[in-house]
Amino acid sequence: MSIKTKVILAKASWCHNCDNFMPVYDKASEKYGENYEFSFYDLADDAPSPNRSNFENDHQELVDLVDGYPTVFLKKDNKTHTKINTSVIKNNNLEKAVNEFGDNIENGYKNLISDKKIEYISLGGGLIENDNYYKNKYMKYKQKYFELKNKL
Repeated sequence: MSIKTKVILAKASWCHNCDNFMPVYDKASEKYGENYEFSFYDLADDAPSPNRSNFENDHQELVDLVDGYPTVFLKKDNKTHTKINTSVIKNNNLEKAVNEFGDNIENGYKNLISDKKIEYISLGGGLIENDNYYKNKYMKYKQKYFELKNKL
């Protein structure tokens, strides 16, 4: 019996993009559940289980790789993992979005088994591959968000 590759979603309950993505993730887990093991963790500070501490216990090697929400990882075993793109169709076409996300999972799996490591960053505008300019820009906005959140 072979162990299924895991599809792991790190999200936050306060995240609007996560709320929009969850129907796609749920439908994809139904459609592709025979081939992959789907799970999610809510990393918000006040989240019920499965939450941040569960994520840290189950996937310690992924903790520092979460750079925004939602973040989806494929994990083949404890040594190989990759992020996959969560930017999908946003025009209320759930079936098309599920199929597109399924393609992203399949492409991520091909990268995993080929040992080709590609980092994907989702900025709402599509796929950006290894683009440090946009990653740094995103991280600045994320830092401003947390500074404002801490002032509340």
